[in-house]
Amino acid sequence: MVALSLGGPVVARIMSEVLERFDATEADLIDIFSEGALVSPSTAASLARAFCHYRQGDAEAAAHVATPRIETMARAALANEPLFRVQRQRARGQFPQLGALLAKLGDRLDPSWVRFLQTFLVSPHGPNFRNELLHGFVDKVHSVQASLVLLCAWYLGSLSALPVLAAGNGS
Repeated sequence: MVALSLGGPVVARIMSEVLERFDATEADLIDIFSEGALVSPSTAASLARAFCHYRQGDAEAAAHVATPRIETMARAALANEPLFRVQRQRARGQFPQLGALLAKLGDRLDPSWVRFLQTFLVSPHGPNFRNELLHGFVDKVHSVQASLVLLCAWYLGSLSALPVLAAGNGS
């Protein structure tokens, strides 16, 4: 929490300066994100829009567009694992939440990134930002919060591949 409190404003400043100096178009950003192993064309377009919103000073739009795509990419990373049940006729589907997805990804990602993603996005001992935002409990999204969301999205979106876990080792 201390690192988030101290580092968040630094991330926001760096994010703003990079986006200001790297004047990429939305199409450029789509091309960049499309290279990620976990990024579908629609996710690349959403991430590009989120970064453009942030660059234009609309932190709220940036966070609201990027946050669900973080979960999309986490699901894509676990696409070959039986994690959810698809809705069939009247039987509702069941989907694990982002916290469960991040826990499953824990052995495949850098441990410091996993701690950051979990603490910032889903931990009740941290900001729990994903849950607070998407359940309507955030009245105003600040640039620091939006920049941290974009950092989470950038990290997952920039992964070129994830190691496959061998059966029986906690996967």
